[in-house]
Amino acid sequence: NDILDLAKIEARKLELSPHEIHVPSFLLSVIELISIRAQGKGIDFNYCPSPSLPSYVLADEKRLRQVLTNLLGNAVKFTDDGSVTLSVIWLGEAIPAGRTRTPPPTVRLRFEIQDTGVGMTEAQLQKIFLPFEQVGAQAKRSQGTGLGLAICCQIVEMMGSQIQVRSTLGAGSTFWFELDLPHVAEEQSAALVAENRGRIVGYRGDRQRILLVDDEPTNRLILMEILGNLGFILAEAGTGTEAVEAIATFHPNAVISDIVMSDMDGYTMARQIRQTISRDLTLIASSASVALSDRDRALEAGFNDFVPKPVDVEMMLASLQRHLHLEWLFEIIEVASEDRLENAELTFPEPADLQALWRAAKIGDIEGAIDEARHIKAQNLIYGAFCDRIIQLANDCDDTAIVQLLATANRL
Repeated sequence: NDILDLAKIEARKLELSPHEIHVPSFLLSVIELISIRAQGKGIDFNYCPSPSLPSYVLADEKRLRQVLTNLLGNAVKFTDDGSVTLSVIWLGEAIPAGRTRTPPPTVRLRFEIQDTGVGMTEAQLQKIFLPFEQVGAQAKRSQGTGLGLAICCQIVEMMGSQIQVRSTLGAGSTFWFELDLPHVAEEQSAALVAENRGRIVGYRGDRQRILLVDDEPTNRLILMEILGNLGFILAEAGTGTEAVEAIATFHPNAVISDIVMSDMDGYTMARQIRQTISRDLTLIASSASVALSDRDRALEAGFNDFVPKPVDVEMMLASLQRHLHLEWLFEIIEVASEDRLENAELTFPEPADLQALWRAAKIGDIEGAIDEARHIKAQNLIYGAFCDRIIQLANDCDDTAIVQLLATANRL
């Protein structure tokens, strides 16, 4: 995939396709993926958004996600102790020279990735954006093609910016870039209707069983986390041989498998399953190697579908929906402006039901506060306005205001 992208860039055939994206949801999908990788390495992952981030902008979601996941993935890869931090900062309205205002208004956002990893020398800094250049230990270099940063650099330049970097050997690195993105007002957003139905929280009908096959435990952990939260029954296998054996006892409805594995690769595994076990079992290939020839080879071997790595959650869920004929259940989200949230008459849960929220707020666990607020709202929609207010404050990283609101609830 990297080689294809680089070829398109060099041939000037790679084009950006901007469309409306919901900024909080987009960033959350990136954060969820990277936080699981960081958890697998035992390092901290921090997310620090500006309180005034716009809700909707026009951007190429696929390419912006590609840049962020590559930069964050590298940060996690080269950090064995400490933390990785993503900061998304609103720098105000961008007004080009000679104009008083742009139609529509354009906002400037700064994306900054900081790590406490191995860092780089000045000589390495001069070469990191060149194709096929990799730094760090050999074991870590072998995990990629050396094209990711070169492609990210070109994509960001196509977006009208440049990736900047500073690094200290042994102390970590910081990468950042700034983008001017057209701001879409919520009342003008066609995406708002789709966004209102909320995130997927499950599916109707009998529980579906999925076997995850990958020789890299971290990759299995990512899918275990994502699919387990949606109610799928999951099992794991580290090789193609283990997968074939597991099918006989686990009886999965679908198998999601890597292609390049030791012992038995994904192609051989798929052919063996089709020849000796089942011609109907859903097989989905998931691989970082996504050249057209690899896709075709996977389908010829017996796979039903092909989803690239790093895993695009929406693409994976869409594949499962198609092949398992799933009907998703969505979280109910009531759209409310800031003014409505501020002035709404809140119905407070009982103090005993707020203990988990208290604990999360007091230690600054923003994600924990959001999860608990969603849980309370799902249990009883009468607390919807209260939970929306908690989520709004959490997205603003205002744990002090959350504590004050909870104190008010306790006094009533």
